[in-house]
Amino acid sequence: APPVVVSASAPGKAHAGKPMTISVKISIPHGWHIYGPGKVNTGIPTAVTVDAPKGFKVTKTSYPPTKMFEALGETVPVFEGTATVKLTVVAPKNAHGKQNFTVKVAHQACNDRTCQLPATAEAKFSVNFN
Repeated sequence: APPVVVSASAPGKAHAGKPMTISVKISIPHGWHIYGPGKVNTGIPTAVTVDAPKGFKVTKTSYPPTKMFEALGETVPVFEGTATVKLTVVAPKNAHGKQNFTVKVAHQACNDRTCQLPATAEAKFSVNFN
């Protein structure tokens, strides 16, 4: 199966000490799904994290609604197609210049017959602070 692909977008410019929203787009190949966040017994739940410069804090992670999928006798929450996760990140008061970030999406892709090994997809981006 083709891999799960992740892209991230953020404002081109942001302000020190203020929150900003990062959108993480997860593209899942047709016929495949990844598990929703939280505890599932049949697979690895999706988790989105951000590697950010020192002092930046993720204050909120908002996952989109999941669909329910029957797997091994259990109904589990999954994402199919495209899922966009929103992260609120607060910059430290001394943030300035170009800051580099990496978004990581830990996931396990499955279809109705098999599951791939757990994997992590990444996207890199930068934001300018003034």
